Amino acid sequence: MDNGPDGAALTDSAIDALAGILRSTGRYAFELDDGRHEEFVAACEAWVRHVTMGAPVLPGAPEGGTAAQRAWGELGLFYRDRRRSEQSFVNSRITAFKGIIWQLVDGLRVLSQSGVSTEAAIQESLRQLERSVETESLERVRTAFARAVGDINSALRRRREETDCQLHRMSSRMESLREDLLSARRATELDPLTRLYNRGAFDDALKRYVDLAALSSQPLALMMIDLDHFKSINDVHGHQCGDQVIVAAAHILTRTLLRKNDFVARYGGEEYAAILLDTGLEHARPLAERLRVRMTELGVTAAGKPVAVTCSIGFAVLRPDDTPDGLLARADAALYRAKAAGRNRVEQG
Repeated sequence: MDNGPDGAALTDSAIDALAGILRSTGRYAFELDDGRHEEFVAACEAWVRHVTMGAPVLPGAPEGGTAAQRAWGELGLFYRDRRRSEQSFVNSRITAFKGIIWQLVDGLRVLSQSGVSTEAAIQESLRQLERSVETESLERVRTAFARAVGDINSALRRRREETDCQLHRMSSRMESLREDLLSARRATELDPLTRLYNRGAFDDALKRYVDLAALSSQPLALMMIDLDHFKSINDVHGHQCGDQVIVAAAHILTRTLLRKNDFVARYGGEEYAAILLDTGLEHARPLAERLRVRMTELGVTAAGKPVAVTCSIGFAVLRPDDTPDGLLARADAALYRAKAAGRNRVEQG
């Protein structure tokens, strides 16, 4: 490292530039839905003081006396996590905006098909609006939306009473259809006994999670969990007790895998699967061990006596050349090794 005057000046300039970036980040940050905007702005200022003067970021934290002693790694994580949150926030708003546009287009098309005389200008505006949404250009969408609104208002002023009646009927029908579709979708994705996702939903999710991990360079872990000797539980205590064990095990899974991005499913019978985004080997194994221990504490009883339950777990961490099927095969093979080695254990694939 160059410790001469030129090197020191360069370091000071870099620190000043970083401080300016942090201040701008706090000053112009998006106000996210978590209600912690002021807290984030204050955190940016705390980091400015840390990088410029070595002040601790949190009360009781050690000071960074020299530039080499600053918490550069923690600063990088702080900035990365905020950018991820803001990117998710912006993407959700853009998606919602596009949804509103498509609802408008679909609603007006229903009106035109149900007997309301719609001018050719409106039809052309709708076509332009559809094309603008497909271009991903917000400026084009704004222009096309304004043109469509103007044309629509001109037509609706001449047919207000009829249109209001049609809109009311359409709104009621669309709300009913939306609820029906949501209920149908939930029914096809959820296991009726445990209310976890089912096998079909898991297969679709695994493909999406693997693609997301590859695009974002995030680690990804897959766990396959199987209840040991489950057939004997059914044989000795009955199928009603077996169902209680299945449900209790599902509750243990959801209480152990708490992050909103964790995807937990009933894979089939007494087997479960969990997809864990942003989870590497150093976290996957301890988490699997914790889950294994908690499964022994289900609390299900039969005839007043506790039912002994254990589980075997196989897990695999995504490799650069992995496919969804390859990742699943390695985790499944690890599960079978755990069962072959005596059960109630964790194996890595």
